[in-house]
Amino acid sequence: MSIEATLEAAPAHSRRWWSTPLAWLSHREADLKFAPPVWLAGLSVLTVLGAYVFVAWTTEGPIFSPDEVGMVGAAQVIANGTTGWTLAGSGYMPGLAVLLAPAWWFTDNSFLVYHIGLAIGVALSVATVWPLSLIARRVGIASRPGAVVIASVVMLFPARTLPANYLLAESLLTLLTATTFVVAYALDRQATARNSALLGALAGLAFLSHGRAVALLVAAGIWMLIVAGKRWRLTLAFLASSGLVSLGSWALYTYMTSQLYWRDERLKNTFDRFLSDTPADFLGSLAGSAWYAMAAWPALAVVGAFFVIKRGRRLNSPELLLGLALVTSVALSFVQLTPGYNWTVPRLDLWIYGRYIDHLLTVLAVIGLAVLVRVRLRALPVAVLGASAAVGAAFMLFAVPRLPVGGLWVDAHVAGISHYLSEANYLDGQPEPWALLTLASVAIGTLLAVLGWMRFVLPVVAILALTLTVVTDATRVDPRNDRTRISEEINDPHAVVPQDEAIAFSIDYGLRINFFAFAANPRRLVPVTLEEASEEYSAFYTGYQDETPAEYGAKKLASPFIYYYTSLWIFPGPLFDELDAQGLLLEPSDE
Repeated sequence: MSIEATLEAAPAHSRRWWSTPLAWLSHREADLKFAPPVWLAGLSVLTVLGAYVFVAWTTEGPIFSPDEVGMVGAAQVIANGTTGWTLAGSGYMPGLAVLLAPAWWFTDNSFLVYHIGLAIGVALSVATVWPLSLIARRVGIASRPGAVVIASVVMLFPARTLPANYLLAESLLTLLTATTFVVAYALDRQATARNSALLGALAGLAFLSHGRAVALLVAAGIWMLIVAGKRWRLTLAFLASSGLVSLGSWALYTYMTSQLYWRDERLKNTFDRFLSDTPADFLGSLAGSAWYAMAAWPALAVVGAFFVIKRGRRLNSPELLLGLALVTSVALSFVQLTPGYNWTVPRLDLWIYGRYIDHLLTVLAVIGLAVLVRVRLRALPVAVLGASAAVGAAFMLFAVPRLPVGGLWVDAHVAGISHYLSEANYLDGQPEPWALLTLASVAIGTLLAVLGWMRFVLPVVAILALTLTVVTDATRVDPRNDRTRISEEINDPHAVVPQDEAIAFSIDYGLRINFFAFAANPRRLVPVTLEEASEEYSAFYTGYQDETPAEYGAKKLASPFIYYYTSLWIFPGPLFDELDAQGLLLEPSDE
């Protein structure tokens, strides 16, 4: 048969695929059946474990006085029913503290408890591979080992690994979030009251792990109403379980903060700052969040979003739940972060904040990577290019003009794009090359989409994620963190005070008391005014430039180091006389 006759005999759709660019792009080849051997799945999980241990290994002590110290203190309250600590600032939901609490039954060394918490975080992160692999199977990866490999690769990205430097609730939140979506897929297949109750309980437990998960709880409630329809038993099962767990979580939080903090004004402070934001601030924050997702999870977030939009049109699909959760989380993040507020120190990270949405972006990314590995659609790289370029343009138009030049950022808040940010630019008061960074993100995402079509994407993504993790942690994050982490040396100044004596700490000195309370355990540090300190205590910490204790006859302790800009003052009394006789107190002329 001649070529002309063959073409004439071919079906119409076969003649069209090469005749127009659109038809050529829409051509989809057979899906790849990704079925690696079991040993590769095992190796991928071990690689995840190794990456997280590498990141957490050098951590000596806390760096965040509200988050990390608060978690260790909350664990002490849960373990013992009370605590000798009095912390400043606002409390955090105590889900991780529940897991950490038993450590206090075996030791009173807060640094050891902290390191046990880091180990728990690593274990939770590795465990997250399991629910993520089940999600990968629900979006077309039939092989169990293949799904495990894909989930493991996602867990290697810096947005997931770098938080292992800290004792934060992100590890537990991500595990519970991923498991919530596993149950949502089960509910989609079999809508029973049991699955509805389990979904509600998991969403409530996510709220126990972190307050920002209230967005997931709200989204799950909306989705449940859609799924249940007139099946009121499903709705009641969800409401009963989510309500019971959420109220129990809030009750535990309230008790914990009443025991641990001298006041907790999180809700009030958040609302007060929110009133200063404008619609333009919201638009800039939205563009910044989208840019973060694109840059931190190149190609994966965009492809995942395509899949969510396509599947989400079916109203009872779990993908709609993911979409709702992302919308509610971004909105809640804006309310919590208030980037337009006139902060004392300009904050860059509040405009590109990933920490509050990365637990959901992780689910989106595993969907995206599963699709990239499986689907061979020529239009996909073009679509990734177009969507990434649109996000980049919105970022340059709405967010970049609002980003403070020389603004401060915290690596834990922007872990997914920490490798993009230059400390030299920050110190020199220079802007980041945002246009170049955006172009690089678009190019990397497009390249990965092309490699997906060529069936080479998975090893490249794995190497990229692992390399970014190792290099960013070793050369950027660790050196920055080491300058501000606390160690047991912080106890050196007050070692001269008898162990059974409490030490006063200036009530005006804010969150720094948290570090000293943590390190001094089991010794008590009490926040008081200067007048109260002079009447009841021998030793008093205050800011190193504060000389007012001298008006009460106190003298500074001679110390070769200044820890967190503090000075330890000794008031007249037996301890004063002893130290003064040893020449350990400074005369005004010695300063």
